[in-house]
Amino acid sequence: MNRKAVSGMMLTLLLVGMLTLAFKIQPVKAEPATIIVPDDFLTIQEAINHANSGDVVYVRSGAYYESIVINKSISVVGELPHRPLLDGDKAHWPVKISADNVTFSTFRVRRSMWIYGYGGGGIYLANSNSCVVTNNEVMDNQYGIGLYGASNNIIHDNLLEENHVNILCKHSMLPSDPLITSRNNTFVTNILRKGDTAFALLDFSEGRIIENTIMNNSRGVTIESPVDVMTYHNNFINNTDQILFRTSETCSWDNGCEGNYWSDYTGADADGDGIGDTPYIIDENNQDNYPLMEPWYLTEVDDTEAYMKYVNETIQDLPDEAFNRPPEDVPDVKNDFSDLFYDVLESIDAGNYEGAIEKLNKIKEKMYEEIVESDGRQEIISLIDDLIAYLQTPL
Repeated sequence: MNRKAVSGMMLTLLLVGMLTLAFKIQPVKAEPATIIVPDDFLTIQEAINHANSGDVVYVRSGAYYESIVINKSISVVGELPHRPLLDGDKAHWPVKISADNVTFSTFRVRRSMWIYGYGGGGIYLANSNSCVVTNNEVMDNQYGIGLYGASNNIIHDNLLEENHVNILCKHSMLPSDPLITSRNNTFVTNILRKGDTAFALLDFSEGRIIENTIMNNSRGVTIESPVDVMTYHNNFINNTDQILFRTSETCSWDNGCEGNYWSDYTGADADGDGIGDTPYIIDENNQDNYPLMEPWYLTEVDDTEAYMKYVNETIQDLPDEAFNRPPEDVPDVKNDFSDLFYDVLESIDAGNYEGAIEKLNKIKEKMYEEIVESDGRQEIISLIDDLIAYLQTPL
């Protein structure tokens, strides 16, 4: 197998890119402008207010205590490698998207206000369609990403952690039209963990949930009224309840050839094809006919980037006291690790797997020097060893 070959995941991401391009087609007009925060305007909302359809608002690293409303078809993009922070301070919702054809990318979004029974969230889409939300870290919110009467959106490559509900889909909150359903949304290669619920599908239809990792939540997916939802190539790992149905609907849990990985699946794989010989039973109306024997991100070469992202984020989540440095030096150490992981990805993209392995070994050495001996350190080193072993596998 060619490690640079386009796998199922890469085809999915190619589709995402094509759809994103299609969403951005506009009538002939002046060239789009790039507005930089804080260079051009001190706040993100000021920059949005001055933007025209098709423009890009580029936000430099830093902390922004704002509640922004994106009410026009623009892209709002954060700076890498250190994503800007949008902090709701438990007093408001950090990001509301109320326009169609919006891209929101590369932020850390935290601490939204909590009002039960009302809409909102860290990032929420209010009757907005054909938007892309990608490459964000969304933590400590009532709802991580909320879709309310929102359709044809793509949510991909986000980390959602320790939100009450990591992703919520339900009907419109507009009093004038409360019955608009969230339809035809696609969720791809997100990590959803440590929430009360990973996915809450309360009013959702004709969607796709593909190649996500759903782990260590009280409930993996709560389903109330979906119709025609395709769910496959996901990892359901150590959720107290993997799936909770509050409806008698039947959903699709495989693509006809492969299904999902379930950490509590106990079936055998007699022929060694990586697919369980017996279905994974969800309830009397639902089953995964082709359960995977290993997690999806470990069986697909082109998931390497998502896997490395997960390892890097695990390092970023370590508390200050886990490092052999004074607390004021810890942010720089964490940033050094992020930079090293970007270097590894560049080597992999160039087909230089030996170089990537050499850099991964340097990361391990740095971990021994900078991180206090602990179970957490050993877990991360084991993950890196798995990745090295994978890259060393003969083609």
